[in-house]
Formats: sequence, C-alpha cells, structure tokens
Amino acid sequence: MKNLLVLIIFFILNQNLLAQKKTAVTVKAGTKITDYFSASEIYLYPEFTEGACFLTNGQTIPGQFNYNLLSGEMDFVKAKDTLAISNKEQIKYITVAKDTFYYADLCMQLIKGNGLKVFYTQKIEFVDRQKNGALGTSGRSFTINSYDNMQIGKCSYNFKSDVDVIFRKKNEFFYFAGNKYVLLNKRNAEKILPEKQDLVKKYLKTNRIDFELKNDVLKFADFINNFSNKSY
Repeated sequence: MKNLLVLIIFFILNQNLLAQKKTAVTVKAGTKITDYFSASEIYLYPEFTEGACFLTNGQTIPGQFNYNLLSGEMDFVKAKDTLAISNKEQIKYITVAKDTFYYADLCMQLIKGNGLKVFYTQKIEFVDRQKNGALGTSGRSFTINSYDNMQIGKCSYNFKSDVDVIFRKKNEFFYFAGNKYVLLNKRNAEKILPEKQDLVKKYLKTNRIDFELKNDVLKFADFINNFSNKSY
C-alpha cells in the first residue's frame, strides 16, 4: 500500500513538472541536459518496473523496464546495465506494471482499448540548436561536427557541449485504423466518422479539443465511441 501511494504521488509530481516544460527549454552551452531535466522527468516510472516483452514468435521475456522520454525508447535492465530494446520489429507488445506499450515507428502506450483505440507517446524532443556567431552571439547552425558524451544513469547520449540546444516536451496521440497507426490531430479526427463528419467538426469547434492533452483526447474518443459500435 505504501509503495502504491509513493507511485501515485510520483506520477502526479512528474506530470506537473512535465506540464510546466511544455514550452521550449534551452540547454545552455557548457551545461548538461540533466541540469534542466531530472531523472524523474526523463523516465516515466520512478524506478525500473517489472514487466514482460511479448514477441511475435510467441516468446515472452520478463524483465525490468522503464520508458525513456529523452530517447523515446523502452529501456530495460540486463546484468546491471541499462539498455534500449533492439529488434523492435519482433516485438508484439510490452507490459510494464498495468500499462501496455506497442511499437510501430514509436514506442506508444495504449491508453484506451475499447472502441477507438488510442495510443500515447511522450518525448523530450530536440527542437533546434544555436552556435556561437560573431561578437559572441548565438546563431542557428545545422552542422554538427563535435560531440561530447552525456551520461544519464547508465545510458549514454551524444550531446553537443559548445552550443545552446533547445528541447521541449511533446505529446502525440495516435489511433489505430485498419492496419496502421494514424496521428490524432484535428484534420485526421474529422475523418474518423465520414458519415458524421459535420457533427465531428461541430464538436471540435465547440469543445476546442487540444490534441496534445491526454484528458482532451480521451474525451474526444468517448464522443466518437458514442456514435460508433465499431472496434477500430
């Protein structure tokens, strides 16, 4: 019970911190990204958590997993080393505690499984970089020539120490249609129910759904499911 309470508190704090960093964060030259994002913000869970990886060949591999927002990958612990999952095309899905993740081009968490299936991916993404220009100013540059090694836990990342680097927290939601995952945005949302497209457009205009907010997306999915018995 105590561990469950700690986990709940962690998730509340973690979501608040990430919400605050939805805007761009500039990691200044000569500093580390860990000076701006703590381990609790980089990883989804407070610690590596028991789970299992289910493969397409029917094999199940138990282990300890944690989703890494910086890399957008599912990390796991093996022989005390933290590794990222490879051979993703062989993965059917991954369970961590009560959560389920699927791999397409991204690692996505299933957040709604009935009716319109909704998947969620969150990531601390690289936005832009600036390189020192004339008179000590920073100018945009799109060439990378030198890297320093950045360590987060036991995972290493390439990080350019002589430039200002801009990151932001990004949420994306997808729905499963036919045999593919489709980005859930306003344009695609209007196409989910072709026979009720005008009704969907009216709903979106009235409710002003933000497709980067989880509660808004789930609210929209409930609306769609009220008009369709189809299992997507």
